[in-house]
Amino acid sequence: MLPKPDKKSKRISSQQLDLVETISDAGKIQKKRRTLIVFLALTIGLSFCFLAYRHLQEINLKEVKVPSLSLKIPSVVKSDFTPKTPQNWVVEILPFEATSTAQNTNPSPYAKKYLPSGALVTEKTNSALSYFEINSSISTPKTSFQIYAKIPGNISSTSSELDQYSKLVEEIYWHQINTEN
Repeated sequence: MLPKPDKKSKRISSQQLDLVETISDAGKIQKKRRTLIVFLALTIGLSFCFLAYRHLQEINLKEVKVPSLSLKIPSVVKSDFTPKTPQNWVVEILPFEATSTAQNTNPSPYAKKYLPSGALVTEKTNSALSYFEINSSISTPKTSFQIYAKIPGNISSTSSELDQYSKLVEEIYWHQINTEN
């Protein structure tokens, strides 16, 4: 029989062994660190979730007040208010507009006669043989509106109709002020 051939054993140098063990040790340490971080995060996260859930159960949603938003739109006369106007007159209460039709500006407004001194009144008039038009713009710190009136007949500056108009404006003014509150 022939002798068995000698197998050359592969020998790994000691330096190579240390390097392989070092790499695998570093990987094991890194894996342990990641695992520890994941478990800590889960533990703290679950504890926080339960704590938040407990606090949310204590909140009574019926007591939570949501702020209310309201938009104030210039109002036209409410349907329940009907000013006492003479039979043939045309009277309209309009939201305040800075521009109006071209008319004569009245330096001493008829509408101002019975109103408080804090109300700012600008008035434009238009006179014809068969009618007299008055467009009064009234402003207060709380509200602004316009009153348009068309009074039939030949009206002069001393006519009793203008005093009636002033009283009508006073009635409308106080209604507007009271409805704003």
